[in-house]
Amino acid sequence: IFAMKHNHRILVLILLVSVALRVAIAFSYGDTVDAPPLLTDQRSYHALGVRLLSGEGFSFAGSWYPFTAANTPTAHWSFLYSLFIAGVYAIFGAHPLAARLANAVLGGILLPLMVYRLAARLFTPDEREGAPAPAAVLPALPLIAAGSAAVYGYFILYAAVLMTETAYIIALLWSLERGLCVARVLKRGESLPVGLTLQLGLSLGIAALIRQAILPWMPVFFLWLLLNLPVLRPARLTGQQRGNLARLFLVPGVVIACILPWTIRNAIVYGDF
Repeated sequence: IFAMKHNHRILVLILLVSVALRVAIAFSYGDTVDAPPLLTDQRSYHALGVRLLSGEGFSFAGSWYPFTAANTPTAHWSFLYSLFIAGVYAIFGAHPLAARLANAVLGGILLPLMVYRLAARLFTPDEREGAPAPAAVLPALPLIAAGSAAVYGYFILYAAVLMTETAYIIALLWSLERGLCVARVLKRGESLPVGLTLQLGLSLGIAALIRQAILPWMPVFFLWLLLNLPVLRPARLTGQQRGNLARLFLVPGVVIACILPWTIRNAIVYGDF
C-alpha cells in the first residue's frame, strides 16, 4: 500500500511537470496563429473554429488547401478537433492562446497518463497468467515511461499548437491499452465486460474522427483480438465464448456509430457516398 501511494505521488508530480512545460511553451507561442511558423495546419483549424462559431459550418472564407473553394463545405479536416477549437473559442473568444492552453493542459495530463496506463498493462505481471516479473524493476517502468512522455520535446511542442497530433496519440494509446485488456480477458476465458468493449470502440471511434489514418489499422487490430479467443469455430464455442464473441463485435459497432453521422453529412453535402 505504501508503494502504491508513493507511485501515485510520483505520477502526480510527473503530470504537474508535464502541464507546466506545455503551458510555458503555449505562452511563449502567444496569441498568434503562425507560431511556430512552419506548422501551417494551425491556420486551418483556427479558421474552421472561427467559421463554426459564426455559423458558417465546415468551410473557409477563401480558397483553401486542399482543393477547397471559398464558402464551400469541406470534409478534408478533422471534424472533432475543429469542434473542439470552436468550443474553446465559444468560451474564451477567438484567441489561439486559449486553444493552446486548453491543448497544453489536457495533453499534459492525458498523454503521460495514457503512457503510464499502457506501460502498466504491458509490464505489470498478471498473476492469473503466471507471468514472471522482477518485482524491483517492473513497478518503476510505467513511471519511467510517463516521465519520458512528460519531457519529450516533440510531445511538448505539439501539445501547445492547434493541431491534432496530441489528441490522436492520446486516443491511440487509450485504444491499445483497452485492446490489451480485452485480449487478456479473452485468453483467460473469462466473461468479457460490455463496458470494456464499449470503451475500446469509443477510443477507436474518437481516433478515427481526429485522424482517419487509423482506419486501415482497425481491421488488423480486430483480427488480432479475434485470434485471442480460445476457439474460433462457432460450433465448438462454449456459451461464454459465444457471448464474448458477440460482445467483441460491439467494438466495430461503436466505431461505425461514431463515424456514421459524418458519413451521412458528407453524403448529403456532396451528393455521393
